[in-house]
Order: sequence, then C-alpha cells, then structure tokens
Amino acid sequence: MARIRCPVLTLRGEDDEYFSSAQNNAIAEAVPGPVETVELPRAVHVPHHQARKAALAAMAEFVKELAP
Repeated sequence: MARIRCPVLTLRGEDDEYFSSAQNNAIAEAVPGPVETVELPRAVHVPHHQARKAALAAMAEFVKELAP
C-alpha cells in the first residue's frame, strides 16, 4: 500500500463483522496519498448493496471532489 499515490475511498458497513473500523483506519494510515474513509450505517459486509443510496452518494461526492 505504500506505493499507492492516487486518491482512495474506503467504504465500510458500520456493522461489518469481517472488516473492522481499525482495519479501515489502518488502510488510511498505510496509503501515503489522500484517503477518505466512510462508514455506512445499517450496512454490514456488502455496503454498496445494503446501503446503496448512501454508498453511491459517498462515491459521487468523492469523485466530484477530484474534478478540477
């Protein structure tokens, strides 16, 4: 991960039993480029399905911020 330079968005379901917030934070600390971490309420391990609207909104905002 130390070689990743592009912006990174991590999405995590708030109630994910497999991927902890500590792991999410570890990614943010390990990647030297810009990282945004998002925890989606009412979602577990597949947040882009379980919290589709919130996940799409987070992704759209992330991409929008990248535009010049």
